[in-house]
Amino acid sequence: MGQIKTNKPLIAFQKTTEKKVGLIAGEGIWRWRIGAFQQYESHAMFDELITKVVQYLATKEDRSLFRVQTDNRFDENETIIFHAELYNESYEPMNQSEVSLVIRSEDGKEFNFAFSPQGDGYILRAGTLPPGNYSYTATAKTSKGNLTKSGEFSVVAIQLESSQTEANHQIMRQLAEENNGAFFTPNQMNDLILAIQNKKEIVSIQYEEKSLNDMIQLRWILFIILALLSMEWLLRKRSGTY
Repeated sequence: MGQIKTNKPLIAFQKTTEKKVGLIAGEGIWRWRIGAFQQYESHAMFDELITKVVQYLATKEDRSLFRVQTDNRFDENETIIFHAELYNESYEPMNQSEVSLVIRSEDGKEFNFAFSPQGDGYILRAGTLPPGNYSYTATAKTSKGNLTKSGEFSVVAIQLESSQTEANHQIMRQLAEENNGAFFTPNQMNDLILAIQNKKEIVSIQYEEKSLNDMIQLRWILFIILALLSMEWLLRKRSGTY
């Protein structure tokens, strides 16, 4: 409660043999969302909490002998990791069997891997993959036959522009020094103006454009010449010089 930790949780869960039960000990849960936004300026934390609560209560327990877990989404620079568990008929974990994995890309390329034992289960680090959608099939070879599990995941491209939305002044200052530049903060605008005015390399540039057109395309000149010739002909005819 505030900064005090208590042994009275407001959200509690109980797992029975048939189903899972969740309890929120409070009212006006919409106020939690508002309070989270006031503190963090985002609804993401509250939305993630409710989503995980619903997912936990809605997910049925996996009673299969072979299980494979991985994320549904990876960044392109993130290592893709798979975890696998193998059980006998008494649901006792075992990791002596051979477990393999095949990843298929959208264009049909296949990547073959083998799990390594870790603790009571298996682990596989598949490295990084190009952005795209992938499917996988895991196979465990046991004395009573092969067990398989399939699934899908996506690798998304990283948008570098959105990974850091705030300016890193230290890096900007370093780049300026390495390239014979200068770094100015918003309260140093007058210094920036003086630095620009004192730069000898900065000079006024004048641009000039020339275009040539054929006189034959200027029809109004032709009409003027024809008018002058016509006037000269009339004047000469009237004066009797013809």
